[in-house]
Amino acid sequence: MDEFEVDEVVQRALDRLTLLAEATTALSSTLDSDTGLSRVCRILVPQLADWAAVDLLAEDGRPRRVCVVHHDAPDVPVAG
Repeated sequence: MDEFEVDEVVQRALDRLTLLAEATTALSSTLDSDTGLSRVCRILVPQLADWAAVDLLAEDGRPRRVCVVHHDAPDVPVAG
């Protein structure tokens, strides 16, 4: 493994750690799970995916959409 390959491996590891730290901060910065999950989606979409949606089960057992994020429209309204 040459020096360039080592630098690339180290950079990928740092990118993953940075993403994990940002997601952890987003989740721990609020007690409201909907807000935290919305923040995590906004962090993950540009780095890992083109879009993301989060659904949680409501108290009655039905799915409830928490957030939808798309790379072209980061704040897609969620019907509630």
